[in-house]
Amino acid sequence: NLGLLDWRLRHLWPLLLILLGLMVVVTSFRRTRPPRGPHSSTNPSLSLFTFLGGVDHKNNSPAFRGGEATAVMGGIDIDLRDASIADENVELNCFAFMGGIEIKVPQDWSVVIKATPIMGYFGDTSRPVTAGGSKRLTVRGQVFMGSVEVKN
Repeated sequence: NLGLLDWRLRHLWPLLLILLGLMVVVTSFRRTRPPRGPHSSTNPSLSLFTFLGGVDHKNNSPAFRGGEATAVMGGIDIDLRDASIADENVELNCFAFMGGIEIKVPQDWSVVIKATPIMGYFGDTSRPVTAGGSKRLTVRGQVFMGSVEVKN
């Protein structure tokens, strides 16, 4: 022992933290990734949440009943163009905080917006329904520094 190397545990803890971090990174690359693209379902109601991320959801339910979507510093894309409404009036509750929610509806649905935007945007850019369209989607919610947009 020449006294050149002092191996005490208090000197090795930074090295142990680095090794632990490398193990987390290596195991995350080994995990199988889910297929990319929109997630689709035939569930009659939806419940979507994202935090610092994104969700693509396609619903093709023959009896859609509504649901809720929450985006916190992220984005949600909801495609309802292949869905049909079970009742004449369906509600979709939306909350966006520094994020965005985009809802695509079929051309035979009328859209009613009952929302509170605070430093944000809540809009309907879908085409007006011609005569004979009795299906109505009511979008309720709050937007804080974000956006919710309904379109065809």
